[in-house]
Amino acid sequence: KREKASHLLPGGGRIDRPLFSVLAGSPVQFSPDDVVIAMQNDWAHTDIHAIATLKRRTRWHHVILCHDLIPILFPHWYPAADVGGFINYYDNAFAIADRVIFTSRRTFADARDYCSKKGIALAAGPVVPMGGDFAAES
Repeated sequence: KREKASHLLPGGGRIDRPLFSVLAGSPVQFSPDDVVIAMQNDWAHTDIHAIATLKRRTRWHHVILCHDLIPILFPHWYPAADVGGFINYYDNAFAIADRVIFTSRRTFADARDYCSKKGIALAAGPVVPMGGDFAAES
């Protein structure tokens, strides 16, 4: 597949950009001492099966951040393809994670219950709420 070295602008002009192959550099060589942290929207933007295969081969540590399981708990709110992708990601990510960071106690409880029903051993991990309260300045 050939890369394009420019993007089309709305008015029909072009803007040059570096090739992805130049930006990406050499492949990363993981070792057992490495820790890979998966955060944000990984369920939609990563190949969890490829990550699992690489992890088995290299034995690095995998940490995931779990915001919530809303598409699993309330699938009627989402397109079926999104629900399927979310389930596929978390079924595999929970199974390979060495640690899971949860953003709330509710999310931890939901994940614990979900994994228990699916027979997935859920790795230990902390609950780290997002944000925080600051004392008012006097």
